Amino acid sequence: MQQRPFFDKCLSAVNPRRTWLAIGTLGCLWLLSALAQAADDSYSGDVWHGQWLAEGTLFSLELQASGDRFQLLPRTPAGLQWQASEGRINGNSATVDVHYQGVSATVLVQLQSPLSAIVRPMSCQPDYHVICTLVSNQQARFIKLEGSD
Repeated sequence: MQQRPFFDKCLSAVNPRRTWLAIGTLGCLWLLSALAQAADDSYSGDVWHGQWLAEGTLFSLELQASGDRFQLLPRTPAGLQWQASEGRINGNSATVDVHYQGVSATVLVQLQSPLSAIVRPMSCQPDYHVICTLVSNQQARFIKLEGSD
């Protein structure tokens, strides 16, 4: 069986050192991905459960988790009248729908550690509302208060 010139070029272009470097790099990426997934899976509802304070403010809320679901309750609402639907936990992130003064928003919460989380809006409607304009491309850091498990 006669080999084609393209196949010969491919074989001659293979450098064993580059091949092992590529395999090693892919292996490292796979390992990092597996570790990140394991970290995502390690956050249970117990980590989420407790009182959370928006950093630099007096605004705090109580998160009551049960399995992959949670409820938000105002602790120190800072004069805001808001309502939240039942939220859903997925590893180290969660989503919840929040309603405030005619605005409906879906909020993404991502745990940075068992004691801190970043919160940002995924969507906000109506988009012309001043609240939606103010929260566009913004995020807040929440800190879990000690002893609130």
